[in-house]
Amino acid sequence: MDSESKDIGQGLTDQEKAMVRVKTLYTVLADKMEKDENTFLFIGRNGGEFTGNVKYLFLHFVKNVPQVTSWFLTFDKEVYKTLSAAKLPVLMYPSGQEELLARAGTVIVDSISFRNHLYYPLIAKARQVQLWHGVGNKKIGFQLQGASCLEGRDQTLMEDHSDYDILVSTSPFYTDEVFRKSLDAREFVSLGYPRTDVFFQNLDKNTLIGCNPTQYSTIKRAKKKGPVILFSPTFRDNGVNPLTQDVLHFGQLFAFLRQHNAHFLIKAHNRTIVEFDALPDNVTICDSDSDIYPFMPLVDIMITDYSSIFTDFLLLDRPVIFFWSDFDKYMSQDRGFQFPFEEMCPGPKCRTPEELFHSISEALHGRDPWKGERQKLRDKSFLHIHGGASERIERLLLKTNK
Repeated sequence: MDSESKDIGQGLTDQEKAMVRVKTLYTVLADKMEKDENTFLFIGRNGGEFTGNVKYLFLHFVKNVPQVTSWFLTFDKEVYKTLSAAKLPVLMYPSGQEELLARAGTVIVDSISFRNHLYYPLIAKARQVQLWHGVGNKKIGFQLQGASCLEGRDQTLMEDHSDYDILVSTSPFYTDEVFRKSLDAREFVSLGYPRTDVFFQNLDKNTLIGCNPTQYSTIKRAKKKGPVILFSPTFRDNGVNPLTQDVLHFGQLFAFLRQHNAHFLIKAHNRTIVEFDALPDNVTICDSDSDIYPFMPLVDIMITDYSSIFTDFLLLDRPVIFFWSDFDKYMSQDRGFQFPFEEMCPGPKCRTPEELFHSISEALHGRDPWKGERQKLRDKSFLHIHGGASERIERLLLKTNK
């Protein structure tokens, strides 16, 4: 061992040294393996969650693109068991499948987390397709350089958001104004998001993987009896409860909705703890790590705050209500926005429970003065507004495969 190698190894724990050895072995293996252009590897966010754009594009490929071999990679044993039971092609890491990973010619992701895992050297030289996980208003990628919440991580920020082969956006506006300024890719394409295809398709059993089937059945039954309202707030770093925002009394809200024969569906961010002692029968709480997209075509009104989820909901052209009692505090402490925030929110903006109740009542009675503004933002946010994203991405990937 030369002196430089000794210096590199000094100060590392045994675990860190073992990781360096594994990554080195993976790099050597990947260099030896010939890439197979017809092997596609799909990797969900974090440890391989079966949600989001990766989930829906994977299901599309398995069902409709038999000329390529598609695999879903996960760390999660429950995801592995579920997909295996559904007879879907899934790989568990680690499980001795390193050579298969190294052969993958195309890797499809919707976040940056895959680059921080031990297996990454195996797939580093594959074609990397970045679907991303949402179009909204918060700064992402390169635009976060210098942000206090990411102090000391500028170099990692650049590396994780760079060197993609293809980045999929939803419109020329978001391509030019957000993604080209936030990530580096050889090609940017405005093809749309696979997860929104579910708005325009009949569901099959695989589409509902990642959802609670009992809850889905409950919402389908509720939809036949009256309106369904989805409440989907994002998380907070400022100590405010995202659900109540420290002002909302749920007992009063539930009673108010019952008067209107409405069913209330709550889907919190997966970083939010949701606790209720008891719930009335007109309220359903989705698991925070579950997939909400199959539910959304059943939703008549969405209530949110700073979450980007409403952008996808624009494709359904239904009322959106913004509830943010902590607006001033959130704006002063958050990492920042790419556009004037309120200009990108086509709906009533409520700061008190009274304002929220009034806006809900107006929407339930069919009064919708924001319809025109929603459609303007929809057309800016989406080049394609009737689904078909998976088919468009499929055609591009197969066309450029060689």
